[in-house]
Amino acid sequence: MKGRTQLNAPSVRSRLLTVIGTRPQFVKYGALADRLRAHFDEILVDTGQHYDNALSSDFLDEFELPRPGHVLKRGGGTASQQVSDMLRELSRVVELEKPDWILCLGDTNSTLAAGLSGMLLGLPVVHLEAGERSFRSGGGRVTPWSIPEEANRVLVDQISSLLLCASKRAARNLEHDCVSGEIVWTGDIMYDLYRQNIDRIVEESDTLNRLGLEPGGYHYATIHRAANTDDVNRLGAIFSALASLDRDVVIPLHPRTENSLRHFGLWKRVSESANLRLLQPVKYADSIALSYHARRVITDSGGVVREAYFGGVLSVMVDDTTEWIDIVDGGWCVLAGADAEAIRDGVYREPPGGERSLLGEGDAVERVITALREWMR
Repeated sequence: MKGRTQLNAPSVRSRLLTVIGTRPQFVKYGALADRLRAHFDEILVDTGQHYDNALSSDFLDEFELPRPGHVLKRGGGTASQQVSDMLRELSRVVELEKPDWILCLGDTNSTLAAGLSGMLLGLPVVHLEAGERSFRSGGGRVTPWSIPEEANRVLVDQISSLLLCASKRAARNLEHDCVSGEIVWTGDIMYDLYRQNIDRIVEESDTLNRLGLEPGGYHYATIHRAANTDDVNRLGAIFSALASLDRDVVIPLHPRTENSLRHFGLWKRVSESANLRLLQPVKYADSIALSYHARRVITDSGGVVREAYFGGVLSVMVDDTTEWIDIVDGGWCVLAGADAEAIRDGVYREPPGGERSLLGEGDAVERVITALREWMR
């Protein structure tokens, strides 16, 4: 472990600024919200980065989460413009709220803006889900600056005072990168959230009935990463593979994906494919139910890969790299890229079975809270 940065012992509860901005971050925050507010004076900030305000509101309602204390003006344009806008707005919030420290989650532009604002304003930064690094099939690590999310992870990890890791590999990655903050393995808070809600979701969800689906009778796919949606060849190959599969493929369409399909002239072919069931974006519980009951999951989302793993469903990653390489090495995910044949081969592979404990035992939230409280003593 590295040397720790400590706050002076406060006379009142520490004031925490939690910064989120995308739908996956709302999901992760859902696992933490109650426990954070039980121990700290927390202010939630929504940067406005998420693509659909309604979906984030749906999630807050679904899990009865606190509303953000601040919703920043949505940053548009390039990534640098977006981060610049967020930095300006976060400086205003910090001046108003005077937090003792900043908590950021994951690897988005919102994460980077939160980390940079803490560094520039002299506040300690805590990075949750620190240390994840992207690897190619076979184990080679990617160049950090070749993938925006990877660059965000590396930068925020280097300026964080406390680094909370979902996997033990992530903790080793941080040691290898010689970060100066304190490293703590906690396990994955998404697994906590999954375990807390999966029985209720499976029992109460009517998603399969509404869509006329049978458990195991369909595949579930989510495609949204810019590397796929902005490349006509990759996007075409992925949807050609999906259209050739042996079962219906249920696909909640990210707005960026639909726009790209239309822009590249692929919409007619995709929308008229007999086995592709195109949906509007779905709520968290519906996505979990669809993943849990699917024969296979095909995705470019690290969060969806983890949810498939939690539910014992083999996934096929339509990306050339993944930060969740442990799940690939364990046989629960096939890293197929945008190769149509590799996608089909992955779908027809059998999962390994056995225990699935790479991301902890479901006590990550308590480990996070313990690490935060001990770090601030």
